Amino acid sequence: MWRRARGVTVCRTPGVNKEAVAELALALALSVTRRVAQFDRDIRSGGVVERSDFLGMESWQKTVGIVGMGNIGTLVARKWHAAFDARIVAYDPYVPADIWPDIPHRRANSLAELLPLADILTLHLPLTDESRGMIGAAALALMKPSAVVMNTSRGGIVDELALYDAIVAGRLFGAGLDVFEREPPTAAHPLMRLPTVVATPHAGGGTYETQARSSLLVAQQLFEALAGREPLGRVA
Repeated sequence: MWRRARGVTVCRTPGVNKEAVAELALALALSVTRRVAQFDRDIRSGGVVERSDFLGMESWQKTVGIVGMGNIGTLVARKWHAAFDARIVAYDPYVPADIWPDIPHRRANSLAELLPLADILTLHLPLTDESRGMIGAAALALMKPSAVVMNTSRGGIVDELALYDAIVAGRLFGAGLDVFEREPPTAAHPLMRLPTVVATPHAGGGTYETQARSSLLVAQQLFEALAGREPLGRVA
């Protein structure tokens, strides 16, 4: 309230990092399924890599389950379909039924309907009371043992201990995570001990291009506010 009382304008920069986050979502998935990070670690440590013991999985025409059909989810769907002819199954109870008319996809009516179908599950939704712990033990139990989970949205949506248990038990192939409940995760985090987990430090938006777009938008918002006009992205 003090911001309004003192005439302070508060803005955000919506959409500037959507391309970067969408790209990282694909990069993490490919790193997990083709064991890129695992091979890199083994080679650097001087270990002997028997390639036949570490087979990866192709992405061509696989089913990609997308939870959250907003700006980033839309870009991710386009990329998977265009690059890998992927079958897209999407779930988002808060968007209209006629969204994505130009993206071939199946619309799931529930998360439980989507999960058994997904070879790659990628999450693009905010952390809310409803989404907290959404991908927990019960949800993971519905997935294929060859499936992978990608989270580039917010920590807390995935139950990290349940994810660890599922991978260790062979009920899930692996995961790519840019976000965690506590960031950054330490080397002592259980998931960091698993070779088919690839982690990044909430770096989804970390590109030169994102920084440039963000800086330009902030400057534009400042000029708009100083001129007495309504700036884009105002939140208070």
